[in-house]
Amino acid sequence: MSQTTVHLRPLDLNDAISESAQLVLVNFLVFLGAMALVNLPIFLWQALALTQPDQWTLPPRYSSVRDIDTVASVILRLQDGFDIRLIAGTVVSWIVGAWQLGATARVAARRYFGHSITAGDAAAEAWGRMPSLLVGNAAPVSCVVVAGWLSTKDLPGIVACAVLLIVTYPFWLFVTPAVVNEGLSGIAALRRSVQLTRHAYGYVLAVWLVLELLLFLASLMPFFMLGLVGAASESAQTNRIATILFGNLAAFVIVPFRMTVVTLLYYDVRRRREGRASVLQSCT
Repeated sequence: MSQTTVHLRPLDLNDAISESAQLVLVNFLVFLGAMALVNLPIFLWQALALTQPDQWTLPPRYSSVRDIDTVASVILRLQDGFDIRLIAGTVVSWIVGAWQLGATARVAARRYFGHSITAGDAAAEAWGRMPSLLVGNAAPVSCVVVAGWLSTKDLPGIVACAVLLIVTYPFWLFVTPAVVNEGLSGIAALRRSVQLTRHAYGYVLAVWLVLELLLFLASLMPFFMLGLVGAASESAQTNRIATILFGNLAAFVIVPFRMTVVTLLYYDVRRRREGRASVLQSCT
């Protein structure tokens, strides 16, 4: 794999998006391999749900605030009664979600600075940081859970959900990059993320909003394809297979792109605050 040289130049919103897209395209096989490795528990669970639908349910996928509709769906289903299978699937999805964020953020950082990394190394390094990743991501996950609950409360709740996310969520964006690239603990990564965002809130908010809009538009394609499958077949099994297939395909594209944008944004904010030389020195 070819090495690249990063100049760590200032990035505007367009640069953050376009350079992230290019980085993902050039290194797509590494991202794909890392995603495949860390999603093995989800694949196993999905296989059991397909072969034993009476005993297993499809695990809800969670990776970021973009999945707030999934969180809201889980909350509504739990209001109908306690479901241990749903809770177990949600916990597994959260753990795997934190793992895949760490692995893809590690690939993005290494390749951005021109260093080689394999899919196995990225997955292993992220797994080694799992306690910190889980602790650090507890805050953004809790924020999304509250927002998901608010989104079920009609228009006032939806407005409160939007305000909560806009005011708070950008402060948690850099938790994962801080854990896997600086080796910080979960609590220290939370403080680090808040510190970095506080000095560039407007910029971080703008990039995050554009990113989530792009990912929302991209996520419409799987729903469109599921609609076509549902219209063509009344088989529940066929619909379950289509849900798994298109959900996995979407995750394998969206998660690497999202975490690459977040990682490049993280380094750009650090460059603005700490200086280019300091950032480059810390990444050698």
